[in-house]
Amino acid sequence: MLLFICKLFPPIYVPLSSISTTLNIYQGDPSATLAFSWIDTPGVLIMICGIIGVVIQGCSVREMLGVLKDACVQTTKTVLTVLDVLAVAKIMGYSDMISSIAAFFVAVGGGFYPLVAPLVDALGTFVVESGTSSEVLFGNV
Repeated sequence: MLLFICKLFPPIYVPLSSISTTLNIYQGDPSATLAFSWIDTPGVLIMICGIIGVVIQGCSVREMLGVLKDACVQTTKTVLTVLDVLAVAKIMGYSDMISSIAAFFVAVGGGFYPLVAPLVDALGTFVVESGTSSEVLFGNV
């Protein structure tokens, strides 16, 4: 509900979305920055809702931290996998590998490229086992 309220009402959404962090993701290119608004993201809002729920239910801080620790341990492999896929996608983007893949499929597909494009996406999804990660990797193709 908090996510819905924050996104629906501009007096709440605008100030939250204006808070952002900018990181330089590649030291060799100062223009290669990544800016993200993190306060109004679903993950942060869900954590806020979780904390509110803990307070309402009267759980102890120790119990809440124990559940948080268990959740972090359970999702460690998933988080590492997502970070690895994002790192590979950035490396492929900066080294023009994605442009080479796109040029290859356009050259092979020719006028039929629109028919081949879903196969590229399916291949990416098969390789990285995630539609979202496939879009990160091959979205520019």
